[in-house]
Amino acid sequence: MIPNEEIVLEESAAEEIITKEQLYKILHISKRRAKFLLDNGYIPCVDTGKKTRRYQIKMSDVLNFIDSNVEVDYSTLPSVPIKKVNKNIMYDNLDHKKAKVHYENLLSDRNPVLSTGDICQITGYTNESVRRWIKKGVIKTFFIANSYAIPKEQFMKFLLSRDYNDIEQKSKLHEKTNLQLIK
Repeated sequence: MIPNEEIVLEESAAEEIITKEQLYKILHISKRRAKFLLDNGYIPCVDTGKKTRRYQIKMSDVLNFIDSNVEVDYSTLPSVPIKKVNKNIMYDNLDHKKAKVHYENLLSDRNPVLSTGDICQITGYTNESVRRWIKKGVIKTFFIANSYAIPKEQFMKFLLSRDYNDIEQKSKLHEKTNLQLIK
């Protein structure tokens, strides 16, 4: 009777429904490759059209795919678009006099000492980025009452520096500002 019980267990496991998240973990592939396999019919599934848990996949179909050793042609898998760096808005193409005037006007109504929150608001970058700049030493600061204090003059130097203007993945605000400051 033991062999019959094993067959029943295998059949019940075969009818188990899994999601794409479970599929990519079972096959040890990326989410994109799992979606590619499902969208291109390598593994049959039901596409519910929902945003989450969109695919319903029978475990038996996954096991058949694994057993079949099908050669998957990933060459048609679309490549991930890489954000191109706009070389026009890098340090060498900025009008530095215009940039200095712009940032002086921007900082004129601010306190002489800025917080990391102020820096985030002015640059459009996250608090994590600001702290990374501080740790690198590109922004000179001092530490008061468990928070960083950045002198306005030091921040101004940073805004006009190559370190700031040659950041490859600029924030939207930084890109917008630099587009106004191109020669």
